[in-house]
Amino acid sequence: MAGHTFVKYGKGVDVHWQTCKVCGTKSDSEAHKFEAVKICEPTATSDGYDRNGEACLACGYGKDGLKVKPKTTPFTSETHDGLGYCLYDPVAVEGFKVPLVLFLHGSGERGTDNVAQLKNAICEVVKHNAVNEYMESVVIVPQCPNNVQWVSAPWSDGNYTLASVPESDPMKQVVKLVEYYAEKPYIDTSRIYVMGVSMGGFGAWDLLARHSNLFAAGVPMCGGAPTDAVDVLKDMPVYTFHSKNDASVPFKGTDDIVKAIKAAGGTKINFVVYEDKGHNMWNDAIVHDGLEQWLFAQSK
Repeated sequence: MAGHTFVKYGKGVDVHWQTCKVCGTKSDSEAHKFEAVKICEPTATSDGYDRNGEACLACGYGKDGLKVKPKTTPFTSETHDGLGYCLYDPVAVEGFKVPLVLFLHGSGERGTDNVAQLKNAICEVVKHNAVNEYMESVVIVPQCPNNVQWVSAPWSDGNYTLASVPESDPMKQVVKLVEYYAEKPYIDTSRIYVMGVSMGGFGAWDLLARHSNLFAAGVPMCGGAPTDAVDVLKDMPVYTFHSKNDASVPFKGTDDIVKAIKAAGGTKINFVVYEDKGHNMWNDAIVHDGLEQWLFAQSK
């Protein structure tokens, strides 16, 4: 934003002021005041934008330096080379880079409506007036088309091998999408993360194995992993979740890959075992105590 003096935002950074540090207008002016508005609900502000927290009505920026388009959710619907994806993209302050979070949905959210993929897990951490690291990151949620998978391996088998399962076409598109955003000047390329549930849990493991140069850490939930990629995965920060009574994707798959990583000398693996949460445990997992802090502390 040419002509503006920006300040950094983020946890531990003092971003509250009485004079707007974006446009310089004092908050005691009748024409310019800070008003509390919700990020997920349209409001009648002067420029038609919703904001997280309080916003300057003179310049349209909030105290945290973000501006978000009004939507029923904080995500917009986008397309890249034919791949539909939902995007949460805060406007970062000049010279300040933000992390990128890729979220891969499960099998029930496949399609072409470019909205179903927001149904599970990810919106648990991107909600009304949420104050967390996700809201200060670019979050990308692509949608896998019908009748294909992020990883073309049988879910009931649990784990698989890279040698026997080539990278899927949807996953190749996802990689191109992440690489496209990685070139944006406001993305911190040392802090690109992948999260995934169920079918997307397979996808998260797969990306960490095939594209370890791209990702700083991963959070696979109730998925399966490539057993012939242990030498790569042992050096990758991973926080994984699975329930022992999962009837869709075998718990044994995650248990086996975690044991193999540890046996190979891996020390960056975290495994949360649920006893009886079944397959659909992702809404609990994504808000697991300490996960957010762990994830955003990881960097390449």
